[in-house]
Amino acid sequence: MPLPADPAKAERSLRCLAFTAYTEAGNQGTRGMAAVVWVVMNRIAVADDFGDTPCEVLADPGQFEPLQRPRFRAFAKAVRG
Repeated sequence: MPLPADPAKAERSLRCLAFTAYTEAGNQGTRGMAAVVWVVMNRIAVADDFGDTPCEVLADPGQFEPLQRPRFRAFAKAVRG
């Protein structure tokens, strides 16, 4: 999946990928975080059920546990809003 042409949308996509990778697998090193990014990108590539962007995949209810944590409530609201 290429990044969106619009710089603001590209930055948003990268921030969602970085957030997901770090919060899901930040304690697992580079390989663990790369695996999370692969999962997100694979969901975009193969299924319409999850969304067309990293933020849409991340915002899909119940997909990524960090968005359920109270400390990430503001980020979750921004992603879903």
